[in-house]
Amino acid sequence: MIRKYAFVIIAIIGIIAYANSLNNEFQFDDGFHIVEGQKIKKMENVLNLSHWKVFENRPLSFFTLAVNYKLGELDVTGYHIFNLLVHVLAGFMVFLLSLQILSLGMFRQNKTVSDNKVLIALFTAFIFITHPIQTQAVTYIIQRMSVLAGFFYIFAVWLYIKGRRAHIGETGAQPWVPYPFYIGAFLAGFLGILSKQNAASFPLAFILVEVMFIRTPAMKIDKKFLLIISAVVAAVIIAGLMRVGLPVEFDRISRSEYLFTQFRVLVKYWQLLFLPVNQHLDYYWTISTLLWGYKELLGLAFLLGTIGLAIFFIRKKQMIPAFAIFWFYLTLSVESSIIPIRDVIFEHRLYLAVMGFGFAISYLAFQYLSPKKQNYPLIVLSVLTVVYIGASIHRNNIWENSYTLWSDSVKKSPKRERSWYWLASYYTSQRDNENAMNAYNTSIENNPRFPLAYNGRGNLKKEMGDVKGAIQDYDIAIQLDPWYGTAYYNRGIALSSEDKVTDAIKNYDKAIESGTSSASVYYNRGNAFRRKGDYKSAIEDYNIATQKDPGYPLAYYNRGLTYAAMKDHQRAIVDIDQAIRIDPKNHLYYNGKGVSLIELDQIEEAINNFNLSIQFNPNFGQAYFNRGFAKFNGLGDLEGACSDWKISSSKGYRMADSYLKMHCN
Repeated sequence: MIRKYAFVIIAIIGIIAYANSLNNEFQFDDGFHIVEGQKIKKMENVLNLSHWKVFENRPLSFFTLAVNYKLGELDVTGYHIFNLLVHVLAGFMVFLLSLQILSLGMFRQNKTVSDNKVLIALFTAFIFITHPIQTQAVTYIIQRMSVLAGFFYIFAVWLYIKGRRAHIGETGAQPWVPYPFYIGAFLAGFLGILSKQNAASFPLAFILVEVMFIRTPAMKIDKKFLLIISAVVAAVIIAGLMRVGLPVEFDRISRSEYLFTQFRVLVKYWQLLFLPVNQHLDYYWTISTLLWGYKELLGLAFLLGTIGLAIFFIRKKQMIPAFAIFWFYLTLSVESSIIPIRDVIFEHRLYLAVMGFGFAISYLAFQYLSPKKQNYPLIVLSVLTVVYIGASIHRNNIWENSYTLWSDSVKKSPKRERSWYWLASYYTSQRDNENAMNAYNTSIENNPRFPLAYNGRGNLKKEMGDVKGAIQDYDIAIQLDPWYGTAYYNRGIALSSEDKVTDAIKNYDKAIESGTSSASVYYNRGNAFRRKGDYKSAIEDYNIATQKDPGYPLAYYNRGLTYAAMKDHQRAIVDIDQAIRIDPKNHLYYNGKGVSLIELDQIEEAINNFNLSIQFNPNFGQAYFNRGFAKFNGLGDLEGACSDWKISSSKGYRMADSYLKMHCN
């Protein structure tokens, strides 16, 4: 009965643990990849063959994000529901994989397993689903990459064991039956790699289960098949290395430094599995430059000790806890070995490792507690599941918004400059300038060589009117990172506000050269060209801006103003009308259109547009002035013109004063 309803039970447990996360905000890299990123905004971007050819693109994960965007744009709940759904499916696969392993011939003589294998598998899934370390992979939307990769990885191993059981005659299947399972296993693993590259170790997982669990009818390792599968896996690995080489994600850390650092990180990961306390997003972690530090040596000793423990378990015929230890290292081998990654530690990297941990805990509970009393393992594992659910609910509350997330992170890692930067960004978004400035300053104090903090503080200074101070901060950011395109872009805006248009254009050029080539960069450079009177270059930049972002109303509007400056008022109106279609309540657009309509001698329509401009912004003095100008020059209505110019003057539009003196005394 339990087996029949396993998926439903696992789904209910998952929903209970994550129900409070479904409305949490987009966080951290969600902004870059989802909210601001353009890749997922068009399905053709993620359907293009060139996108799928590059594993680094994580094409399957981005395809699912594009589907989310297609269905609900930036409705965050839809993204969370998808993450949770895949997590539940992965939990169900954990149940099936655990049950498949426990059904192998080597466990037939184990009465505890024979009597309780469904419950052992079910509690393995419960631990996998509810362990609070999983919240970073599930609640942090962009890390659905880890969840998808984990699902396909576990699916691949399950298919492999299904094939092996048929192959060694445990299921009485036809001789051809194993091969579709083998093919499916490699296809599932490949889909995992297309989700995230850490799934690349899946062929080694086949060898691991082969050595640990697969036995011939004589209860011996099938050495011949092991040799064959090992040769196949070796060939795949060698071919991959020959094609792309040993990757480097971050070249500012050497392979040896990254490995030595991981000795300490892996110890932390073990702690988080057994005691998930003090969790946070952005750990402060120093780089180990030498092996001979006491922390590095202690870390290495601890790791070797766990390997020794696994060998001890094997000798005691306790294969499941031994498997869990090797599974831990295998599933972390891509991200915690000699491939340098910018961030040396993240909780979501433990997503797959939790499966082995849960399997060992569930098995050991039944193996050692059920002989004493049948209900003991049920009670212990049920309490553990409830505790994990509570911890996950609490952790999901931390992920609710930017403030809860980053204030938690700086509290737990007060020296982490990036966490202070993101907390400052939150305060900036809330216009809490004092706290924002303090947070930026703290970020810089913690790491004076952190360019993002200088750029962020520069933006804040600019908003507070300290343009020179802002430029100084942008200068430092660029000195620290000469390819920091966003800092060039922001410095360009600041220089433009100081009427240093030529210098601003040079900074926009540098931003584009550095890879910051969003629509806004071309738009602002177009504005600078227009101010210089280089209308041709301005039009070219506005064209690029509208191509990159067809929903960018200001780009159409300013291109329209440029056409107006070139006396091409028909084309100006076409562009401004497009801006109005996108943003029909912007007073500037109606005012600009009205000016071109005056030039085309369409006075009544011009006045109607000025009326709309005033309707949407009753304090916009320029629209009153232009309406008065249209009445005076187009209709000969001096009284109406003077009335409008008086209002315009009262709204602070100084040009109206001279017209009042000339025509209305």
